[in-house]
Amino acid sequence: MRRIPGTVLRNGVYYLQLRVPADLVEAFGYSHFKESLRTSDHAVAKREVTRRKLYYDQLVDEKRAPLSTGGVPKEPPRTLTISALLVRIKEYVAKESASRRSALSRRKWALEPGSREKVRAEIVATFEALRDPADDFTRQRITEVAVWLFPENRFDEPQLGLVYDLWSGVHLTTRDRLRRGLLEIERRTLTFLDGDYSGHGLDVLFAAQLPASGNAGMQHGPKPSGAITLADLSALTLSEHGKGSVRQQRKEQLAAAHRIILRYFDPDTDPNKLSPEACAQFRDLLAELPRDTTKRFPQSRSLHSIAEQAKKDGLPTLAKATQETYLGALRGMMDFGVANWKISRNPAVGLKSLARENARTRTDYDHALLKKIFSEPFLTQLDRFAISPNEPAGLSEATRFWVPRIALYTGMRQNEICQLDVVDIRQTASGTLYFFATDEGDDKQLKNAASKKAVPVHQRILNADFMRYLDVVRTSGSTKLFPDATPGKFGHRGQKISKWINRQFRRKEYPRGVDFHAFRHTFRQALRLIDAPTDVAARLGGWSTKQGVMDRYGGALSDPWIDHLNKTLQCVHYGDAEAIIFRAVSAPRYSDGTQPLQSGA
Repeated sequence: MRRIPGTVLRNGVYYLQLRVPADLVEAFGYSHFKESLRTSDHAVAKREVTRRKLYYDQLVDEKRAPLSTGGVPKEPPRTLTISALLVRIKEYVAKESASRRSALSRRKWALEPGSREKVRAEIVATFEALRDPADDFTRQRITEVAVWLFPENRFDEPQLGLVYDLWSGVHLTTRDRLRRGLLEIERRTLTFLDGDYSGHGLDVLFAAQLPASGNAGMQHGPKPSGAITLADLSALTLSEHGKGSVRQQRKEQLAAAHRIILRYFDPDTDPNKLSPEACAQFRDLLAELPRDTTKRFPQSRSLHSIAEQAKKDGLPTLAKATQETYLGALRGMMDFGVANWKISRNPAVGLKSLARENARTRTDYDHALLKKIFSEPFLTQLDRFAISPNEPAGLSEATRFWVPRIALYTGMRQNEICQLDVVDIRQTASGTLYFFATDEGDDKQLKNAASKKAVPVHQRILNADFMRYLDVVRTSGSTKLFPDATPGKFGHRGQKISKWINRQFRRKEYPRGVDFHAFRHTFRQALRLIDAPTDVAARLGGWSTKQGVMDRYGGALSDPWIDHLNKTLQCVHYGDAEAIIFRAVSAPRYSDGTQPLQSGA
């Protein structure tokens, strides 16, 4: 394979390296134009080199212009009309698509094993980068093409003005149209790879056919179908969404959002005829709907009448996050339709909730509030060794005693605690006892990858005779640490204890934000008060952090690391509230007078 002039090949990737003219080295500040072409394909690299050379030639001309006129700038460039600009973009899309079609149709794929997949992967990577207007690659690519297409404008955006585009329902600049053109080229290239050389426009802005070719008699590629209904599109979207490793709870949430959407719009509506104005009206209605709409009002009642009744009764409206969930479901459904050629446009693009950002309601408990909470009979008058379930909520007294306290002293989520097996209480070589939170097993779930963790057992928990409770559970023959914490609707074992304690808080008229999950917030605040290192706090709580290469080294579940975590965790305390939290719990001893196994310091 012949070398491409102006490039070097490093680790299988082509890099551009062009010499700056000697008289302009001082003006540019460097001697070579260097950049990665982001491809290992010879044909793609050759095409990119041609495009990049045009761009750098333009830069060189612009640097030389003031020098050739004695430092006096030339008169301002002429501004093209919007229609002329759009014509050039369409011509560029058509010609570039035709060039790619010609190149791909001549490729001898059978003689290049694996090359088709490699080209496809590169096209998809480029397409994904171009989808983000703020991506550096996208901005650079748009500027290159613009400089080449509009030399008289020099791509002076303020001169180009704004145009309202009915396809997307937003005001577009020429930069936006250029990006759509580049995306269209990549879309067409993917269809060429699949053997469809018709070049049918997948974006209505570029719906015209490519210049005639030997394949002109072939059938057009997939066109948006007008026969599909909104209900059909919803079913297809939910079906595709359910194929991934998505939690059942998330699937239910998305299905509920789709039911609200179909309740507002006619299920038989043609999504191609759905206007941005109709989607905006849906957004406006969401801002007026009350919380628990589906629970408070019958299904047969219209959403408009529900909104009017809620306003009349002064009911609190949907939270901003809930509104965003519904709008996100609508945007996602339309995005799916566009991506799969079911519809031609997304009328909900850019649609966002009108609600203000909700103030943070969940709080961490200060010592005074902790003393009040753990003085309540529903958390104190309990037999911490009674594992037989009883009312309320079918939970044993032991579960109601231990789970809130473990949450307070470990920061573990209720589901992580309630799904623990007896064998998940482990010990390091140096004697540190710890809870091992994992999703290994059919009946276990974790929120994310960071949730798999080892959390040492706090000495306060051990002093409350936790090891004796563990022996009681073992003797009963149960494999679960809290056998009465059975799975709820979505398979979460922490659902029963969370609902029970939150119901108690509401009955006692505690302020909004006082709930089970706030134990986790309180633990995080306790870590801050002892100046716990960020990486230690993240490991203890299972909070996701943006990891660098360095953070991926070392064993996060190794015995030395768990012993190190234990040193920090044992420093967590809640001041004078601890006497109330473990009130009536004396220093533990077994019946033979021995002390229980202690956690390592």
